[in-house]
Amino acid sequence: MDRTTDVLSFPMFESKRELLKAKKGHPSLAPGEKLFLGEIIINPHQVKRQAQLYGNTFQEELLRVALHGLLHLLGYDHERNSYQAKKMKERETFLFNAIKEMG
Repeated sequence: MDRTTDVLSFPMFESKRELLKAKKGHPSLAPGEKLFLGEIIINPHQVKRQAQLYGNTFQEELLRVALHGLLHLLGYDHERNSYQAKKMKERETFLFNAIKEMG
């Protein structure tokens, strides 16, 4: 990507299928051990700019961006096609609203 971005995700698994297979029993995991999904890197300066642009608080935009990154780690990919983009946006919105209602 040749532009400033808000979030980068580095998933441990290539696809949702691979993640689900690992979830069922990754051979390198000890019983009770947690599955490492990957890493999320957030650019707080871009989050601040976007918050102002979209009329969100910094915390709201940070939550939205973190959820977006997490969904990438879980195998969602909005860049694959418009169906996947719609599916990912719906899940992101659902999670964002559920978390906002909690707190």
